[in-house]
Amino acid sequence: MWLSTLPFFFAIASARGPETNPLSPRNPAMDPEDFSWITNWAAVGDSFTAGIGSGNVYSSRKADKACSRYDYSYPSIMNQFFGSSVDTFTYSACSGATSIDIAAQIDDLSKGLDLAVMTAGGNDLCLVSQEKHLYNDNEADPFKTSIITTCILNSVTSESSCQKAISAAQSAIDSILEGNIVSLLGSLDAKMDAQGTIVLSSYAPYFNNQTDDCTNNEDWVFPGQAGSTSLLLTKAHRTSFNTLVANTNAKLKSAVDKAAKDASSTIVFADWSAWGEATNGRFCESGSSPDPDDSSNENALFFKLPTNKVFNPGLVYRGFELDSVSQMELTSNLTLHKAANEPDGSQLLDSIALSLDKRDGPTAGLCTKSVVSNLLPDGIGKIFHPSNLGHEAIASYVTWAIANAQAKKMDTTTPACNIVDELKCHQDSGSKSYASAYSLYMHTADFCKDAIQDLSEQGSGSLFSNEYNKGTLDDVVFTVTKDAGAVDLSEKACNLAVNRILDGCDGNDDSNPMNWKFGGSYINGAYTYNIAPVRTNRPFPVPKEPSAKCTGVGYGFWTRYNIRGAGWATWDKGRKSLLPNSTHCFGLGLTGWWFEYFDEPDSNGYEWLAKFNSPIATEARCYSNNKVQKAAGGPSNDGCH
Repeated sequence: MWLSTLPFFFAIASARGPETNPLSPRNPAMDPEDFSWITNWAAVGDSFTAGIGSGNVYSSRKADKACSRYDYSYPSIMNQFFGSSVDTFTYSACSGATSIDIAAQIDDLSKGLDLAVMTAGGNDLCLVSQEKHLYNDNEADPFKTSIITTCILNSVTSESSCQKAISAAQSAIDSILEGNIVSLLGSLDAKMDAQGTIVLSSYAPYFNNQTDDCTNNEDWVFPGQAGSTSLLLTKAHRTSFNTLVANTNAKLKSAVDKAAKDASSTIVFADWSAWGEATNGRFCESGSSPDPDDSSNENALFFKLPTNKVFNPGLVYRGFELDSVSQMELTSNLTLHKAANEPDGSQLLDSIALSLDKRDGPTAGLCTKSVVSNLLPDGIGKIFHPSNLGHEAIASYVTWAIANAQAKKMDTTTPACNIVDELKCHQDSGSKSYASAYSLYMHTADFCKDAIQDLSEQGSGSLFSNEYNKGTLDDVVFTVTKDAGAVDLSEKACNLAVNRILDGCDGNDDSNPMNWKFGGSYINGAYTYNIAPVRTNRPFPVPKEPSAKCTGVGYGFWTRYNIRGAGWATWDKGRKSLLPNSTHCFGLGLTGWWFEYFDEPDSNGYEWLAKFNSPIATEARCYSNNKVQKAAGGPSNDGCH
């Protein structure tokens, strides 16, 4: 978003000043940023709307405790912002609610609402919240499998079980999600004032799927249960999880479009899914610590458990902060009373780890309630749910969606906030990923051209991303996010922004004379740009000069060369540097070309190996004197011998 980490509603209030405070009398018919027209509104939905773990329990009422409603959820934040103009705020959202549960919430609402907000659908797919499903071994229903539990938190699981859960969720996305949400939006529309507005909020991806630390250096299984049979949180798994969220959001957006056509009220979609990438707020960001309280996780948009590599066997982590109401310490000695037909082992852990709904009675939808769900404290249940910062982000996007809807009704300019011009360099946050300057500059024009074509057809909250130099040492991802209030992007503006990162973050540094680029993020108006080198295991500190090791062995009429190198030929596999300069030196005749980038630097710090043949008598005039190597960007010494 173009507000950096400052929520939209706070920016409105501070930008207006005291004489235009949103609580002062204004004419809402003339100003889309005036919210005084909201006097009777409601928030329905699942745990993302209820705000499990964010702040304090909403009130001492039994219903608020049972549903894990919290006072720093995005509806609570918005209600405080709306202020004294609100006469009635109905907060019915409940953690663990499926679409059928949410339909019951809607049925209980009074008519004539000015505004309704909702997050829904995730529990229909068992994506985050997972309630206990009791079945015999031969009667497993894949639609009732928790993805987070099966693929991440269970210490004893299998790849096939994980893939089955992912496939089941995708099948549910394809078959039931859109229809469920259209039905809910239609029911909400019947509760609205004719001039009312409904906002459906998206979900957001949890993971940076480009880093390796979460795979190699962390245990993501439920604390105390780590074991050799647990699945690693690989890039492939993280990509699958993010893809499910993206596919979910696409169906939610489609449901909004369908429902809006026949609705009497205004129905809009608030998609905050790009915010995590724009602010490095996802799990597994480069340099993030396994400790959720470490400063490296200060931008995290979701709650997480500690993921340190080693735990004491059998001990559930005691140091993690539990909620103020359910100050409960769980250990491996906890006695659970289960039904006679209840499965043991990992299926029981499913319930302990992620069963979020504490209400009595059965739940409707694809997941059923856990028989032990009432034992789970919100301090554990909140994991994989938005943090305080996450709810600020959702509130910001939802509030802007309301203001934008009002602007369209008034046929006036979309509201905007003060322009932010903010550059953050990845090197400053400890990143050790870098790429050569030339390999990045050469792609800026093509990236901007493609981004403009793509984003011109997309709405706010969308992003365009492209990967360049894939499979080389200079593998890099360029991203631009289009935030609310964005005007059409021009190639000039895009190129200036991308080059601001490349020029402004690295260079003119005695410790980096080769001008390696670590990348960075740049917020410019309503667009956020990010350049992120992918390779995380290159020599560090960065090379100050190129290096090479060359050997040549004669075989009659030709010579076989082996050249190892670092700090040069990092992006082209030698085909635009070493190879053409070789043929330029001795003419035609190079054969047997073979080039390999190593998975990690060898013991001498070299990152690649090239092998090829040249005609006899070329070594002295082309390679022993480093003529070819130097021309290709390599060293001017240590020639072939």
